[in-house]
Amino acid sequence: MNLSKWRSLYFEIASKMGLSEFKDRYAALILSKLLDNRRCELNLLKFKLLKKTAIVYGAGPSLEDNLAEITKHRLYEKCVNISADGATEALLNFGLIPDVVTTDLDGNFEALNRANKQGSLLVVHAHGDNIDKLKIYVPLLKGIVIGSNQVGENFPHVYCFGGFTDGDRGVFLAKSMGVSVIILAGMDFGAEIGKYSKKIGEDLKERKLLKLEIGKWLVEEVAKEENVLLFNLSFKGEDIRGVKRVNISDVKRCIS
Repeated sequence: MNLSKWRSLYFEIASKMGLSEFKDRYAALILSKLLDNRRCELNLLKFKLLKKTAIVYGAGPSLEDNLAEITKHRLYEKCVNISADGATEALLNFGLIPDVVTTDLDGNFEALNRANKQGSLLVVHAHGDNIDKLKIYVPLLKGIVIGSNQVGENFPHVYCFGGFTDGDRGVFLAKSMGVSVIILAGMDFGAEIGKYSKKIGEDLKERKLLKLEIGKWLVEEVAKEENVLLFNLSFKGEDIRGVKRVNISDVKRCIS
């Protein structure tokens, strides 16, 4: 998806969520400065993902069941594994080190840091509400880190791949790097919030559900794009337009 198309989607999201483009841009500039003295491994990210099948792991209720099947059949060995923030903890619990993690640093930082130390490339996202976390946690990450933003521009070390939530951003990232087959795991997008998602109070649940609704809509937008096929392995949750539900046998045939 080109940046012009993404910006049109971003403005719709900003209107629904009350986002400040100024704050989002400022956060991107802060992250760019924090990453200024580090190697930017964008070529490594492209190498990891180009023309491969990707599994994108969300932190929904289906995640552990999906992981049990994926590890049983060792499907992770034939795919690039992209975990969304909180899902990283679950992958580590199953003995998997994700190749790439998309995170706005809302999840379990110990798990994110551990994955980064063990070789996961972290794509750290900047937005107006996580500037303090960027300043605290980015300097603590000693592995490979690339920045991302949502304002539709590229800054030094901080790129706009598209995407809003950590899960759908993993899908956009895979598509932008040339992945042709994307399998969704733990991407339920329903009213039930998974145990690996960020813990929230009842007062914030409505906003969380709106984010999930937006995430689902964005995945549907990716599914409309050319040169990519999306499949949904998630057991529960919402149907996603343009994304066929599959079982583990279907996935095995798809990547064989």
